[in-house]
Amino acid sequence: TLDSFFQIATIIFADILTMSPNEMLLVLPIGFTVIIILLGASAFMSGSELGFFSLSPQQLLKCRSSSSKAERNISALLDNPNKLLATILIMNNLVNVSIATISNYLMLGVIDESQGQGFEVFILTITV
Repeated sequence: TLDSFFQIATIIFADILTMSPNEMLLVLPIGFTVIIILLGASAFMSGSELGFFSLSPQQLLKCRSSSSKAERNISALLDNPNKLLATILIMNNLVNVSIATISNYLMLGVIDESQGQGFEVFILTITV
C-alpha cells in the first residue's frame, strides 16, 4: 500500500542522512543514475504530450481509419484528450518531484546544508 511505500522511503532517506562519507560515495552513483533515468522519463512524457496534441485533424482521421494497431491506439487515447493530458501532466509532476527529492537528499549528504540548497536550486533549474 501507499503507507508502506512511504515508510520504506523514510527509512531509506533517513539512512542516507546518517551515512559516513565513504558510504555516501557508494550511494552517489546510484542516486545520480536514478536522477538521469527520471530526467529521461520526464523528457519522454513532455515529448509525448507535444506529439499527441500537435496532431492535425487530418492526421487524427488517418489514425482512426488506419489498419495499424498503434495508430488506432493513438486515436483512442485522443478520444478523451482531457484525461490524457491530466495523466501525462500528473505523471510528469510526480517524476519532477521525485528528481527534486532525490537530489535534495544527495546534496544534503555531500554538501553542508546551508550551501547545498542554493547549489541544488541552481542545478535543478538548469536540468529540469
